[in-house]
Amino acid sequence: MYNKEKRAISDKLYREANKERVKERKKKYYENNKEKIKAAHKLYSENNKEYIAEHNKKYREENKDELIKYHKKYREEHEKELIAWREENKDYLRGKAKEWYWNNRERSLGNSANYKSGHMAERKEYDMSEERKLKRINKQLMTLYGITLEDRQRMFEEQNGCCAICGTHQSNLEKGLYVDHDHETGVVRALLCFMCNIGLGGFKDDPELMKKGIGYVQKYK
Repeated sequence: MYNKEKRAISDKLYREANKERVKERKKKYYENNKEKIKAAHKLYSENNKEYIAEHNKKYREENKDELIKYHKKYREEHEKELIAWREENKDYLRGKAKEWYWNNRERSLGNSANYKSGHMAERKEYDMSEERKLKRINKQLMTLYGITLEDRQRMFEEQNGCCAICGTHQSNLEKGLYVDHDHETGVVRALLCFMCNIGLGGFKDDPELMKKGIGYVQKYK
């Protein structure tokens, strides 16, 4: 035990006295074994998902204030680099945002509802600005479907303001028209009324299942 403690102290003193040398050696080792290290990390992560998630959650909870300060300071010190990176990778970020939303839709909607209920006064003031309202809608469209407000308006005009399935005009709908998309590919298809959009979802976008539904209705006509 004594030898282990003595060795540990000796190693620590060596690292402190040779920081640059140790750093360079680690860097060189990583460069020479990059793929091997990545594979080992990936394997460990896959085999210990629950432990890692619990450990990270606990760490965030115990160090919440410090993490907020750290991230705020980092953003302030690297603002230009972050803006440039986001601009270069905007398609990737949009894709990840859409993926996260559809994989965590209930959680996202719950967070949104909780935020709205706790910030009613701020929301009323925010909603008074038409420009901000349009920016918010545009951001939502980009996040969920990868289209802009101008894209949606073009679709609206091409459809003459009507649902692409039942033909009902938006002026005759309580909730307006919804953007419909393929849940597997993410491709935006058209604007639908609430009932038609829900109907497609109920049939899971399956043409064969829809045919069976049509046959069922016709059978009992």
